[in-house]
Amino acid sequence: MADGAGEVTAVGANVQAFSVGDHVVSTFFPTWHDGAPRLCDFATVPGDGVDGFAREAVTLPETCFTLAPIGYSHAEAATLTTAGLTVWRALFVDGA
Repeated sequence: MADGAGEVTAVGANVQAFSVGDHVVSTFFPTWHDGAPRLCDFATVPGDGVDGFAREAVTLPETCFTLAPIGYSHAEAATLTTAGLTVWRALFVDGA
């Protein structure tokens, strides 16, 4: 349930990364922005530590999303969250 994609329908007053109408995809580790990965911490992973994306609408902080690639359908973009992280981990994380 970590894979989600859709269209932004509203934004809060302090949201700067997105606008209404943007197409977004979920992030696997929404609280990991940079630095060494904390792969042992799944407390904020959608579908693991918090509710996932098996629903019609969500209200979450902007760090839970990133812009979807231009031209991708929501179904195509939703495949990137877990699959993309799996590939990245295989290439860049020691001991994976």
